[in-house]
Amino acid sequence: MLRYATALILSAALVSTGYAAEAGKSKSRTALFVSNVFNESNVAFGALGLPEGPTYHAGIFLNDDMLAYGTLRLINHEEGTNYGFGGGARMYTPRSAPLRTFFDASLDYVVLSDIADPTGTVGGGAADVSVITLGGFFGAEYLFNKSASVALKVGATYSDYGKDADFSTLDIGVSKVMFNFYF
Repeated sequence: MLRYATALILSAALVSTGYAAEAGKSKSRTALFVSNVFNESNVAFGALGLPEGPTYHAGIFLNDDMLAYGTLRLINHEEGTNYGFGGGARMYTPRSAPLRTFFDASLDYVVLSDIADPTGTVGGGAADVSVITLGGFFGAEYLFNKSASVALKVGATYSDYGKDADFSTLDIGVSKVMFNFYF
């Protein structure tokens, strides 16, 4: 067991040292990241029997601590077509270390077309549903190097469902894992 702990500590020290050496170089200005890789689902998507699916983001740093991003989600599954778009902003706490924290706010619009309604949530049969979601999160990001990181954010979302559905949800404790690439 001591061997594994020693290897883990030495690896963490090596990664941290490498990051400190790179800190003096020019900073990345653009970002690509993917979230919902593991098909995390919110309460209402679960009520409709749907996975949320992977989401792709592209962003640009407005300054050293502020990232603005756009969002695109395309999923084709047996229940129908799911597409969405949106945007958000991520504000990092000022710290140049491998582990950094951030606040994230997002606004998304998702369209669910011709989905089966096995639960009877929207009246049975096929349904078209539109969703507007507002989210607020707190997260932490671990930078492997200046170009790649993994992050986890936890927070809450408020979703308003329209068209064939007429309900709203407040999801507290929503978590998302993200893989980030900086250029």
